[in-house]
Amino acid sequence: MNPITLARLPGVVFLMCILFSFARNQPLNVSPQVFHESLGDMIDASENVRYNIFGQIQGLTAVKLYREASGAFQLHVLRNTEEKAQILILKIPSVKVAHLRNKIANRLQEMGKEHLPLIPPIYPIDESQWVEKSPMKKVILRDGSVLRA
Repeated sequence: MNPITLARLPGVVFLMCILFSFARNQPLNVSPQVFHESLGDMIDASENVRYNIFGQIQGLTAVKLYREASGAFQLHVLRNTEEKAQILILKIPSVKVAHLRNKIANRLQEMGKEHLPLIPPIYPIDESQWVEKSPMKKVILRDGSVLRA
């Protein structure tokens, strides 16, 4: 082999190891899941108020649903408070997600027929959940990049 090629071999091997490690640690599915065909992959504050899906959440920005490789789901709830932005990440089993989707579909049908002013939230998120530490220490963005807390 050429001596210049041999000199570069450790660097090339090191670079290949880094790239392989990075590719191996990437999540398998980072795209948001659809709540309902009418709502898409995100529920914003106005949709939450209209359909009362998660209850009254002060400063709500968006709610997204992500599927993990294990088949479980993560519900990411984003809100803006006076002092900071907050994210609440809740792990939800697939059975509860199916139940949530069915209830959302039923709620959308009911709301299409008549206005129901005093309907209970489908999946209420209590204020006390925001104070608790989230068990998740990372957030996966739509482009696949990861934020770690």
